[in-house]
Amino acid sequence: MDTDNNQEAHHPARPLKVVEDNDGCSWICDANVDEAGDLTGQGCWRCKDVQFTRND
Repeated sequence: MDTDNNQEAHHPARPLKVVEDNDGCSWICDANVDEAGDLTGQGCWRCKDVQFTRND
């Protein structure tokens, strides 16, 4: 804890990477994912199912 302002110290996010499946769909996965394995079963998120805040 940061004693100067009583806030918890910053903890960086875990490393992620974007993987493309055989159908061309992008997935957000942990960096150590088995790209040939079941992406859903490994906790990956299919990008078309995730709400992003950008409109481009």
